[in-house]
Amino acid sequence: MKLKMGRFQKNCIVVSEKIKQIIVIILLVIAILSGLMVGFNITNKNVDLYEANDSTGIKIISLSTDKEDYHEGDSIEIEVLVYSPVDIENTKVTVSGITNSFGHDYLSEEKTVNFTSGENKITFPSHMPYCSSCTGISYGTYKITANVIQEDKTITTDSKNIKIEET
Repeated sequence: MKLKMGRFQKNCIVVSEKIKQIIVIILLVIAILSGLMVGFNITNKNVDLYEANDSTGIKIISLSTDKEDYHEGDSIEIEVLVYSPVDIENTKVTVSGITNSFGHDYLSEEKTVNFTSGENKITFPSHMPYCSSCTGISYGTYKITANVIQEDKTITTDSKNIKIEET
């Protein structure tokens, strides 16, 4: 004996199949978006310039110099751009580097600043060392590092390389 389906039963089956297809599509879209978000978070850790390294919210946005290549005796201006989410007083910003062959930093500067909410620019004018065996500095590439220190704790740091070239 063959059972006949009524129009209502056929419509229910068609609707339930379409609902299954829609659910599958929604789940696929969610899976794809989840995968993209995970990939986004892994590959773009530094997308937010104001993403801080710790709970203070302070972050060095950039460490820059007026040039990349210098000659001995040249003047150099180092700029540290720092973001602070709120006004913060008595915070140290240090710049150091150009380490000689004896292990001493030729460049070692410190400023105590009061940050205002937002971006704060701190500049450090200095001069490049002269290269000689007595100074322990030779021509080449050297690292400069900036630190923001609060209550004797380094909050954020950044570094860059510069070159000392022959005249």
